[in-house]
Amino acid sequence: MIADDAAQDAAQDAAQDAAQDAAQDAARDVKSVKESLLSTAKELLRRGLVEGTSGNLSARLPDGNVVLTASSLDYEVMTLDDLVVCDSEGEILEGSGLRLPKRLCTWRA
Repeated sequence: MIADDAAQDAAQDAAQDAAQDAAQDAARDVKSVKESLLSTAKELLRRGLVEGTSGNLSARLPDGNVVLTASSLDYEVMTLDDLVVCDSEGEILEGSGLRLPKRLCTWRA
C-alpha cells in the first residue's frame, strides 16, 4: 500500500513537472515568435520596404493564436510589449491599439 502511494505521488510529481515544462516551452515559443516578428518589422523598415507606420505584420503562434504589430506605431520605436496577441475570433489576449477585423480574415483561411 505504501509503495502504491509513493508511486502515485511520483507519477503526480512527474505530471506536474511535465506540465510546468510544457508551459515554459510555450512561453519561450511565444517570445521567440514575437522577437522574430519585431526583428522582421525593423528589418523591413531599415531596408526601406515600409515607411513610418505603413504595413502590418503578423505571425501564427504555436497555440493557433496570432501575434500582430500594433496599428499606427512606428516600427522604429516598437517593442515586444507593443505587439498584440489575439485569437482567431479577434479577441485581444495581450496588448492593445489594433484594428483587427480585416487583418484576421487572412488567418481564418
